[in-house]
Amino acid sequence: MSNRLPDYIDPARFADTGNALAGTVPFSRMQRLTDIAGNPVGVADVELQFDVDAQGTRIVQGRVRAEVELVCQRCLRPMSWAVDTEVHLGIVTSESEAEQLASVYDPLLIGEDPLPLAELVEDEILLALPVFPRHEAGECVAAVGDTQEGTARQSDKPNPFAVLARLKPN
Repeated sequence: MSNRLPDYIDPARFADTGNALAGTVPFSRMQRLTDIAGNPVGVADVELQFDVDAQGTRIVQGRVRAEVELVCQRCLRPMSWAVDTEVHLGIVTSESEAEQLASVYDPLLIGEDPLPLAELVEDEILLALPVFPRHEAGECVAAVGDTQEGTARQSDKPNPFAVLARLKPN
């Protein structure tokens, strides 16, 4: 996808008219994501369909895909994390509407002002990221130290508290 999406949208109006959006949103428009990602020049591929469901709820459905570079919490080296998340949002204007929303939808709280599309996409990406990103065990250089050989090397080291054992009265 190479279509650049608009900076701002009116989700309620888009739902009423059945608009669809498909294109890319650059990471450079997502400050919270670029603060944690190692690839601030990346893009998110976005496909969103705005509609009204059978119960009269304005909804947004679609998919967000991105490749985000994170830091592995085992080895502290860069790793790539593929985000491919489905979007199921119910458009609401108040907390009370959000509480009454069908459980298949997450609430998208909107106000009078247009919504920054990058903010919506960024929220979906951030929710799809792991809390503690780690390479798979076979891919992480830190996992090599977790072998039995590494444990054996640790037991060969002298115990620094052995001196205290001599001071202890019998």
